[in-house]
Order: sequence, then C-alpha cells, then structure tokens
Amino acid sequence: MIVTGQRDQAEQLRARGAAYLRKTLPTTVGGQNARWNEPVCPVAVNVRAATAKLFADRVRETAMAIGAEAAKPDCRPNIAIVFAADAGAALREIGRRQPTTFDALTGPERRALFASKAPVRWWHHNRITGADGRELSGVSAALGFAGFGAGANAPVLSGTRTTRLDAPTVVGITGAVVLIDVPLASGQDLSALADYVAMIALSRVRANVADRPDDSILSLFEADPRPAALSDFDTAFLRALYSGPPNQNGLLQRSMMAGAMRDTITGAEK
Repeated sequence: MIVTGQRDQAEQLRARGAAYLRKTLPTTVGGQNARWNEPVCPVAVNVRAATAKLFADRVRETAMAIGAEAAKPDCRPNIAIVFAADAGAALREIGRRQPTTFDALTGPERRALFASKAPVRWWHHNRITGADGRELSGVSAALGFAGFGAGANAPVLSGTRTTRLDAPTVVGITGAVVLIDVPLASGQDLSALADYVAMIALSRVRANVADRPDDSILSLFEADPRPAALSDFDTAFLRALYSGPPNQNGLLQRSMMAGAMRDTITGAEK
C-alpha cells in the first residue's frame, strides 16, 4: 500500500507558503528581506493608556514568540504606533516637524504613502551593516556600493567574503512608524487590530496592495468574515523571517522561509 497524502499535503503547504510570501514581502533591501536585529521597543500615542498598553504589549509578546527580542519597558522607542483623527494631516505634520523621517522611502513609495486612503499606513527605516555587525566605512562616491545611490560617502566593505548563498552585509530594521486613521479603522476589534499592527511592525510588509493572502491578519480590512487574530500562516511567516542567517541572500531566504513555514504548520519544526 502506498500512502501519498502526507507528502502531497506538505508540498501544497509549501506552495501556499511561497504564494503567501509573494503577496506579503516587498522588494528586498540590499538583496535581503529586512528584519529586526535589535530589541524592539514599541510605544502607542494619542490614545487611552489601556489601549496604548494593549498595542505595545501585543508587539512585544509577538516579537518574543517568533524569536525576535523585546527591549525592557524603560527603553527608547523604535516602533511608534500613532493614532490620528486624520492620517493625511498627521503625515503632513510629521513631514513638517521631521522632514528626514521619510528619507528611507523612494519617491514612488512616499507618494503612495501620502496618497493612500488605507485605515493603517506604515513605513520602516533600515540600516545596512557588515555581516559581522560593524558599521560600513564611507569612501569616495566613485567606488559606490550595490543597494545605495551614489553619494559623497557611499558605504563600502573591506575584508569580507561573500558567496551566492549569503551576502557580506546584514540589512536590519531600525525603526517603524504605524499610523492608524481612527475614523477609517473604527469598527474593528481592538485585539485583531493590535495583531495587524504587530505583524507590520515586525516585518516589512508590502503596503498599498489590494491582493492580500486570504489566510492572514493582513486581510483584516478586506476579508469577510474578518480574521480575529494572527493566522497560522502569519505566525509561521514571522518565525521563518527570524530564522536562518541574518546575511542570507534574499532569493534563498524566501525559498528557505517557504519550507520553514510548511514545517511549522505541519508541526515538523523541532
């Protein structure tokens, strides 16, 4: 007797994981899918203390559950969850007060952020270091560096090695801003919204796309019925993102993540 059901199920789950990644992850930064390589310190503002605690605690709890680090409560915030009566007006005010806060975005990304009518908007800040964690050195722009635009002090590497499987650099998320338009997000369960925020705070999720994975908290504003919490695929995705070498090549990383998601969902993770 030949039993093939288990193998077929595993391959189908891997294919679903790969499809999930295509819909979820944006283009790579420096050839890698960025993640937090330092402890996260979330804070929620412009909302009641109990709600602020719910959202900050959910980010912390999710980070620790997936293999990321959470800083101590008295830390310096690097994740800002901002509740606003008008997200568009809030963005303009942020830009006026801190004009460099959008420097991490490309021109199209910035325009899309300001033009968006989504209930929740977000952006991340990234830093590229050497694979050993050291800051890159600055040299003449004539030398340049892949992943950076030419500049007076374009960072380059020295004394490092690379292969087709890994890179000489590590791309890390160093900051995230999640902007919630309260009128547009009204009616959502706060616990589900907190999971949504945790998901996008801990990963560089694609913004301004209509096609979200069906089995994901990311479909919170489109799905019917609405998801109530992080799905198994969401949790598997986040765990996969935070597993493996931090300097892994982006294409290999996504392939390994699809397999890791399958293993987590089928219970094969050891």
